[in-house]
Amino acid sequence: MPSLSLILGIAAAAFAPGSAAATVYVNGAVSSSGDGSLWSQAYKTIGEGLCAAAFGESVFVAEGRYCENLAMRWGVAVYGGFAGDGSQNAPAERDLLRHVSLIDGMGGRVVLFNDVGFATLDGFSITGGNAIDGGGVSFFNHGWAPAHAHGGNILAHCRIFGNTAWMGGGISCTISFPLITNCLIAGNVAAAPDPAWSYGGGGVYVHTFSPLILNCTISDNVSYGGWTPTSLHGWGGGIVCDTGSATPKIVNTILTGNTSFAVYEMFDTGDATVSYTLFHANPDGAYRDFVGPEFEDGVEYSDSQIEELEANVAEASFLLSGDPLFIGGPGGSWDAAGGVVYDAASSSTLLTDSSASFPTTWTLATKLINPNLAQELQAMITSNTATVISLAGDFTDRAAAGDAYQVYDYHILSGSPCIDAGLSTSTLFDDLDMRPRPFDGTGEGFDVGAYEYCPFLPLVSFVSTQTLV
Repeated sequence: MPSLSLILGIAAAAFAPGSAAATVYVNGAVSSSGDGSLWSQAYKTIGEGLCAAAFGESVFVAEGRYCENLAMRWGVAVYGGFAGDGSQNAPAERDLLRHVSLIDGMGGRVVLFNDVGFATLDGFSITGGNAIDGGGVSFFNHGWAPAHAHGGNILAHCRIFGNTAWMGGGISCTISFPLITNCLIAGNVAAAPDPAWSYGGGGVYVHTFSPLILNCTISDNVSYGGWTPTSLHGWGGGIVCDTGSATPKIVNTILTGNTSFAVYEMFDTGDATVSYTLFHANPDGAYRDFVGPEFEDGVEYSDSQIEELEANVAEASFLLSGDPLFIGGPGGSWDAAGGVVYDAASSSTLLTDSSASFPTTWTLATKLINPNLAQELQAMITSNTATVISLAGDFTDRAAAGDAYQVYDYHILSGSPCIDAGLSTSTLFDDLDMRPRPFDGTGEGFDVGAYEYCPFLPLVSFVSTQTLV
């Protein structure tokens, strides 16, 4: 089983500058595919770019909405968030706030790492996925391959939201140990048609081996179903550890608002190591420690029992509690008449709240929203006026006129207990927005969660020039 130091070593090598390799270019805005050799000759789909890339090569993806279901390839790095006009030609030059590359699974699994190694997916918004395992992203190894065959995979600078699966609504890791870093995993659901077949993990499902979850925000995920002899319930709305050798390492991460425990162990040796991590407002509890021998034999710790958790669970250390102080966002209800309309011409859903005063000096674009609080799946805002919010795609099956809604911004505010409370590592040098770590000026340490505290963030004008259709 790989150690934390081994995973960090692989990650450091992956993020380190190296010799130039061939690059394949993708831009969904082109009228037809070229040969992928330049931005002016870009492929139209990410799938084409992946097929054209060889081991050690990269695929650069321009902003836009890509309705695709992708299979990653050995040793290929795929980077989203480019302007696509030739002004940005290296991953470090991207602006992920202004140039969003969104992959919509359209009801199928969005991304699959199947028996591959040393592959990277970086800088994408991942949504609309549905699968048995890993609706958003699935890391899967069949078990017959040698250990290196499922090592070195990286998921970075990604927002995973609005995905469903029987197990691992957002992400599943089966016999694999990827690095998942600087990711927001929010508003995903684990549920099965038959509750007896749901294995939980609204945010992340882990089956065997030790993925490293580093500087992530895992929030507002839900798990339904799951079978015990006495009751039906969900397992691990945040993270679930299935099998005795599921041992994820969770570092510098925020776990908040997840049902059925933020972290749930299903077996006595399936231990989640948790450090420099904040638990808050997880309605059923923070951590369920399986002590065996029967399935029901677990010790449950609430968000207010962090000291007891550290004292009694050897794998828990340097934990935090308290409100992370997210920026949040406006809430209300859509108009009773014409409040939710799909516009086929723009392939967008227009949601209207005539009583709202949405900000127009700075946009809500790229913020997440639950357009109907009677369900849990979140979506990404593409643009707004003072009273209208636009979403890419058709959401009329999820929201209707009169429904209550809530906008979410998971950046942290001044006074957050997450500021300077994380473990500083040489592997990580920026946050989900590609803002340098540390950023807030004190230099005392990394902030916990996917985002560094940014003093001017709520006032800055992040205006995207793109249209996601």
